[in-house]
Amino acid sequence: MKIRLKIFLTIFALVLIIGVATTVVNKIFLEDTVENDVCNHLLTAAESRANHIETYLDGGKEAINQLSESIVIERLLLTGKDDPDY
Repeated sequence: MKIRLKIFLTIFALVLIIGVATTVVNKIFLEDTVENDVCNHLLTAAESRANHIETYLDGGKEAINQLSESIVIERLLLTGKDDPDY
């Protein structure tokens, strides 16, 4: 075997081993990174939904409070069935 072929095969093997090692390390690192990003996104989405629901419920409470203080509703509830305004 010629020395040129031995050097070429040695360099090729080193490049191949380094390439495989780099690929494996990147895969492990990126899997962790992507998993953390997905978890963080799901957490922020859940918090956003919770805040939206809380805001909706607060708006409903406000509307009910306004209705409960309404004079028109109070008159309606206090009138009898025989009243013509009923």
